[in-house]
Amino acid sequence: MLVVAAPGLAPLFSGHGFAIAGALFSMIVLAIALIYCLVGYLMHLRSRTGAWLGVTVAALTLPLQLVMHLDLMWVSLTPVWLAVDALVLILLLANWRRFQQVPPRAGP
Repeated sequence: MLVVAAPGLAPLFSGHGFAIAGALFSMIVLAIALIYCLVGYLMHLRSRTGAWLGVTVAALTLPLQLVMHLDLMWVSLTPVWLAVDALVLILLLANWRRFQQVPPRAGP
């Protein structure tokens, strides 16, 4: 997500009307990336709150992918983003019972 968002910040420095669109797109992608980082950390702690947040973000970004029309070299990335969001949802729901368990301790 950071690789996609970083070039989107370039129009900010161009001084043209595209700056707002580039900044808005970048801010949306960076916000989603930061939330997924928080989700990953909370899931590492086996927190059910992290799982709920992950399901919520994945469910909210599914319809967003249908609206955004992100293309890379004239190839639509929408199916890939939809597949990634669906995979996140499937993995979270398949492992739902593992959350709120105490993680195993390392060491003797």
